[in-house]
Amino acid sequence: THKLFFSVFVLSLVAILFGCGSSGTFTTGQTAPPVTGPYTNANLNGTYAFLIRGTNTTFFAIAGSFQANGAGMITGGVEDINSPGTGNVTNNVAITGTYSVLADGRTIATINSTAGNFVLDFVLLSSQHGLAIRFNNSATASGTIDIQDSTAFSATALQGSFAFSLSGADHSGN
Repeated sequence: THKLFFSVFVLSLVAILFGCGSSGTFTTGQTAPPVTGPYTNANLNGTYAFLIRGTNTTFFAIAGSFQANGAGMITGGVEDINSPGTGNVTNNVAITGTYSVLADGRTIATINSTAGNFVLDFVLLSSQHGLAIRFNNSATASGTIDIQDSTAFSATALQGSFAFSLSGADHSGN
């Protein structure tokens, strides 16, 4: 009976998987479906804090803030880079750049600075928060982007208990 049960189970699983498969075929030059959603460049408007961390030759992290004007321009900001594997460990570097928000919230931002330029890919979950990813031949990373609330920058707002996590590397990659 175990063999019969196992055979029926396997055949049922194959039938389910086959039924869930796509019968459509993809051809070269086929047009992708249109991107839809409520987002535009106007949804990225204000001062945002960002953090991405991951690996290139070793650990790296880039943190900072930027001002987005709601029309595709990063008009200012600063970044800190901790990338000992590439020899790039810098603080308070001025940044500018551009960005483009697709209707579904996917966003590509080009960050320009004297420490180097890079592309930051993220998806807006709202006008206040997004999730970032960096994936290419030399590095992988993930992180967040959050609108900054200037009312939180006071001694009164910082009273109370907090939990936090720290990670990083020194110039030797330790």
